[in-house]
Amino acid sequence: MLLLSYLSFYLCISEDYRAHPILSTKAKFTALLTTYSPSNILIVSNSSGTLSKDPLGTAADALERNTGVKVLRHSQMKPACGEEIMAHFRSQSAESYNDADEKPGTRGKGRNVTKPSQICVIGDRLFTDVVMATMMGARAIWIKNGVVQDHGFVTRVEYGVEGWLRKRGWMARDVPA
Repeated sequence: MLLLSYLSFYLCISEDYRAHPILSTKAKFTALLTTYSPSNILIVSNSSGTLSKDPLGTAADALERNTGVKVLRHSQMKPACGEEIMAHFRSQSAESYNDADEKPGTRGKGRNVTKPSQICVIGDRLFTDVVMATMMGARAIWIKNGVVQDHGFVTRVEYGVEGWLRKRGWMARDVPA
């Protein structure tokens, strides 16, 4: 998978209400942290960090400690929290950073993110993660099989929608930079 170094990331790496990345994602997550500064990555969860489900931020704090990555505290659940994601990256743009902490290959540690097209949403839910990216004007990568095997009703509907779209020739389009 080729991802441009100026992009900031939102991604799905853990199960709901779990404070640790899933073991099967650990190598990929470590590679992502090596390539991109942790401040270019943001975890957005509908369980950890959502004010309605984690009002004290306890789950978000634990996930941050175990990943080294910021977990967004947000009032709107996905797919409606796009503005809160942009507010996070805009606030980073206004803060000062110690350039000595930057890793090679990172561009500005998130401080240059000024528009949604500079964000890549990586998630395992078509109806939350990909819809959110589309609503924001961000890029999206749908991890079809997700981090946990799921055969629930919503997942079956998502797969059905995906198949229906593909049969009709729908393809992902490029988001202008």
